[in-house]
Amino acid sequence: MTGGLWQRDLVSAVVVAVGATLFWLAANRLGGTREPWDGPYYWSLTYPAAIAVCAVLGGVFPRRAWLWALILILAQVPVMIAAAGTGPLLPIGIVFALFLSLPAVAIAEGVAFARRPARRG
Repeated sequence: MTGGLWQRDLVSAVVVAVGATLFWLAANRLGGTREPWDGPYYWSLTYPAAIAVCAVLGGVFPRRAWLWALILILAQVPVMIAAAGTGPLLPIGIVFALFLSLPAVAIAEGVAFARRPARRG
């Protein structure tokens, strides 16, 4: 991998991480909770919006689409830690966030796959 490509991926990852953190902070504020998934709008608004953002990221940045989706969904964990601190349930929260990232990764990769040119063989 060339240096320029690596730097562009790093910048993209930082931009996605910052945006994702702001997204989940807003979700906490909207829901009035310390953990994004405890909010009253999580399953009806916030999580579906995050999935939609992952689809957009997969379309705009098809290279490493899985990574952008993973970053976006896992950004819930540091937001939760900042709001609620750490405790004995933190490992369960991390596993839960990983589980929640599976549909996001699949959708981002599906959109990225659809955007790739067909190979002729």
